[in-house]
Amino acid sequence: MVRKKCELKGCEKPSLDSAANVKTLDGTVAEGGGVPAVCDGCGGAFCVTYVQGEPKAHKCIPKTAVVTEDKNATAKALLAKAFPKSATASSAASPPTGSETSDVVQQEGSGNSMPPMPKSKDPAKEAQLRKVELMKMRQKAVPVESQFTRSGSTVPSVDNRRFFNARDAGAPGNPSVAYWATKDVIAGKVLDRLVTLLKVASNADGYKLEVQGANVERKNAELSRPIGEQMEDGDTLVVVGA
Repeated sequence: MVRKKCELKGCEKPSLDSAANVKTLDGTVAEGGGVPAVCDGCGGAFCVTYVQGEPKAHKCIPKTAVVTEDKNATAKALLAKAFPKSATASSAASPPTGSETSDVVQQEGSGNSMPPMPKSKDPAKEAQLRKVELMKMRQKAVPVESQFTRSGSTVPSVDNRRFFNARDAGAPGNPSVAYWATKDVIAGKVLDRLVTLLKVASNADGYKLEVQGANVERKNAELSRPIGEQMEDGDTLVVVGA
């Protein structure tokens, strides 16, 4: 049987993972195995010396750092493709002032608040910008449905969720907030939760839920139908007094 060697260049010792997870002739892991013995940071398979030693010993690069770097690189590439001139200029520009500064501070200081979706006269550029903003929205969005806010709850896959901005029509000065909801939850439940989460002022006549988006005309959601059927990712839901 040939064991996988330590991934550190120059080390000939067998990796701890290959020793802990010995496979039988039929390719299955032997009894007692099945537990990865790899570096907690980078996930590499090293010998006992370098797995348990200092991360510096095998030049550890944590996966989380790589994922964050990749996401940032992807977002920058999309922006550069959409606005090649402005992207080059912004790298050498001085710190933002005036209204630009207030937008940055608002984003950083208000948790999952989101600025309006950017628009462009060029459909291709607008599509690229929408992709970038949707990436940001997915990172900031919090669940509307209360069962997913509890510790240990199982979150549905991205394909089974709708990501959107939400705001209170009665408080135009407040920023939009990024949320997500499962596609099959009915719009009425989403409305009830948004009234609570956005702290909408009480209204004796009740509320309506308005859908606003780049690819749909402004319309009122049908409260008895699933929200996922009535909107797209990146749209905005507005709580309006009835």
